[in-house]
Amino acid sequence: MADESSAFRYLLDCLAARPLPDPPADADWDALYSLLVRHRLAARFHALIKPRQERWPESFRERLRLFRAAQGIYGEQCGLRVRQSLAALKEARVSVIVLKGWAYIQTIYGGDASQRLCEDVDLLVHPRRVDAAAAALARLGCEPERESWPGYHRRYTNGERLFFPSRPGNPANTFSIGLHWGLIHIPSYDARRVDMDKLFARTRPLNVAGVDALELGAEDEVVYACAHWGLHHRFDPALFRYYEIAAQIARAGESLRWEVAAARAREWRLTIPVREGLERVERLWPGTVPRSAREALAGLSPARGERFVHAWNGLTVKYPALAHLLTWLTFPDWRQRPLIALQDVFPSRAYMEWRYGRAPFGFWPWLYARRFLRALPCFRERS
Repeated sequence: MADESSAFRYLLDCLAARPLPDPPADADWDALYSLLVRHRLAARFHALIKPRQERWPESFRERLRLFRAAQGIYGEQCGLRVRQSLAALKEARVSVIVLKGWAYIQTIYGGDASQRLCEDVDLLVHPRRVDAAAAALARLGCEPERESWPGYHRRYTNGERLFFPSRPGNPANTFSIGLHWGLIHIPSYDARRVDMDKLFARTRPLNVAGVDALELGAEDEVVYACAHWGLHHRFDPALFRYYEIAAQIARAGESLRWEVAAARAREWRLTIPVREGLERVERLWPGTVPRSAREALAGLSPARGERFVHAWNGLTVKYPALAHLLTWLTFPDWRQRPLIALQDVFPSRAYMEWRYGRAPFGFWPWLYARRFLRALPCFRERS
C-alpha cells in the first residue's frame, strides 16, 4: 500500500493504538473522511472515537455519524436474514461455520453491524450435510442462483449462492447466502484439499445474530483470511482487510500457534498468499506478526503447482478471462476439464434464454453470439 499521506499515517495509528492518539492540529478532515470511506472504515472510526469524541471537530463527527447510521439501517435488515438462515439450519441440526464478514461483525466489531458493511453471509457446512442445509434454506423461500447447466455448482465448485425472495421497498432484497461445502475454491475446487472432518473438529463456538453457530479455529482463520484476500480479492488494497487480519491475530494473542498456521498453509497449498498477506499487515503495523512466525513462513518452499497458480492468478487482475482458463487447467479430475470448459462456454438453452432473452425468430443458438460479444471486454487488458 503506497499511501504515505499524513491522514493515512494517522489512521494507521488510530487503528493500532489504545487510547487513540490526539488528532493532529493541521488535519485535513475532508481528506481523512474520504480516506475512511474509501477503505470502508468510516463507521468503525466513528465507533472508535465516540468515547472521547469532543477531540474531533463536530462537522467531521456528524458526517461519520450519518454514514454509520445509514449503514446500520441496512445492517439491521441484513441481520434479520442472517438470523433466519442460521435458525433454519440449527432447526435442521446442521452445524454451520460462519465465514468472513458476519463472523467478524461478532468478533471484531462487537456484534454491531453498523460498523461493517456486509451484503451477504457465507456459511460453510460439512459436505455430508449439504442436502439438509439446502432443504432448510429452501423452506425459507431461498432460491438458488441460476446455473449454466443443472448441477454445475455441486459438481465443480465449492458452493452456491441463494437469494431470499425480493420484496419492493425491502432494503435487504439483494441479500444473499453463500452456501459452501468447501473452504477454498480458487483456482478450482478440490474436495481433498481441506479435511472437513478435522476442520469442523477445530472450530470454536460463536453466537451470530442471536443464534449459536461456529467459527474457524484461530490458526485456520488466519490462513483462510490471508488466502481469501490474496486469491479471491487479489490483495485488494482496502485497509479494512488488513485491519481485520491484524485484529484476528491480536484477538488470538499468545494462544495462536504460528507453527500450526505455517503447517496448515503448506498442507492447503496456500504458502504464498499467507506469507504475502502477513508481510503486508506487518509492514503497516510492525510487531503484529512475531518474527519467529515470519521466519517459519519464509522457510517454506511452495510447490511448483502453487507458484504457477499464484503467478497466473495475478494476471487475472488485468485479464479477467484467464480466471476461467486457470480453473479448467487446475481442476483435480483431468477427465472433467473439457466438460467444465464446454459448460462454461456453451450454457444450456434454459440459461441462455433467461440470461439474454428470447432469440430472433426463436433461433436460440444465436444467443451464443450475443454472449461472446458481451464477453469480449474480459479478454482486453484492464487499466
